[in-house]
Formats: sequence, C-alpha cells, structure tokens
Amino acid sequence: MEKVTVQKGKFIISNDTTIEIVTEFLGASLAVIIYDRVEKIGGILVCMIPKSLMLVMGNDKNVRHGLNTGLPALFKGFMPNSKKENFEIYLVGAGSFLSSPPQFDIGDQLYRTATHILTKNKFEIKGEHIKWQINRSALLNIESGEVKIRLTDGQEIKL
Repeated sequence: MEKVTVQKGKFIISNDTTIEIVTEFLGASLAVIIYDRVEKIGGILVCMIPKSLMLVMGNDKNVRHGLNTGLPALFKGFMPNSKKENFEIYLVGAGSFLSSPPQFDIGDQLYRTATHILTKNKFEIKGEHIKWQINRSALLNIESGEVKIRLTDGQEIKL
C-alpha cells in the first residue's frame, strides 16, 4: 500500500483506497484525522499553530494552515458527498515536552482550540492520542478507516 505523507501546516484528503495517509513525527503539532466511513474518504490536517500564517518567500506564497483556516478547509474538502453523521474524527499529537506556563504550551493550545471548534460545531471526537511527553506519527488507511499511532520506538497503537 502506498503511503502519502502530509506536511506540517498542510492537509491531504483522498478517496483512493490504495493509499494510507501518514504524518511525520508530530511533536507538539496536532493531527486532525477525519474519515467518512460511508463514502470511504479520509483526510489529515497537521497544525503547528492555532491561527494561520502566510510565509512569503519571493513570489512563492505558501499558506501554513492553523486550526482557524485548516479545519474549515479540511471539512470543505469532504463536501458535497459526505454527511456529518458519517464522520469519525481523531486527534493525535499535541505533545508537551517542556514544563512551561499554559500560554507557552503550543500542544495544549492546539488541543483546546481543536476541541472547542469541533464541539461548538457539534462534531464528536471518536478517539485521541494526545499530550504526554511522547513523539508519535499517525496513519490513516483509506480502505478500512483504521487509524494507527506509531511511536518513536516503532510500536504501533490502533485507535
């Protein structure tokens, strides 16, 4: 099965049942994984920041999605075929590696922002593997909808 890697600050949506969407190790970043179990469409958004940032390098404008623009763009990619009640949503990452005040804990800020946006819009989170001092990556199998977490020691955990 082909693996397609989503970069930090970006998202990928696919209905190609021959692929798995994977993240790099997330650190404090947050992966929002959405799977439509009826249409067999899946996507992963990897956010490093709560609010978007546009990096301009010469003539190249490269939008790095924050949760405020990334989540709406990710959900829009599932339309018009998907229905809200068919979504399975998972949150992965948001590691906390330093003991610091909450205003400097980016992982916690990302997690709180994501859960606020999702619950405000009446989306249910099916599973999560968040926080702690653990670095991990996530994998979404488009055919089955299976979500796995891969730890740095190679161990895999099914959500």
